[in-house]
Amino acid sequence: MDYLELLLTDGRPLLGGEHVNIADCTMQSSLQFMRFIGADVFGNRPLLRAWDERYRERPAAQAILKW
Repeated sequence: MDYLELLLTDGRPLLGGEHVNIADCTMQSSLQFMRFIGADVFGNRPLLRAWDERYRERPAAQAILKW
């Protein structure tokens, strides 16, 4: 998680850059399980939290993600 936070320090909106890629999708699928059990995996990682919010605002993500 610390590596992903560091990755986002360059201002990219998503893990792979400007467009959704397999890294974003894979991370979000893992986060679904963590949200289901109520775990906070982000801790003190504001860039990762912001990435999560941006990803989940997308209509495609809202159609699929449940938690």
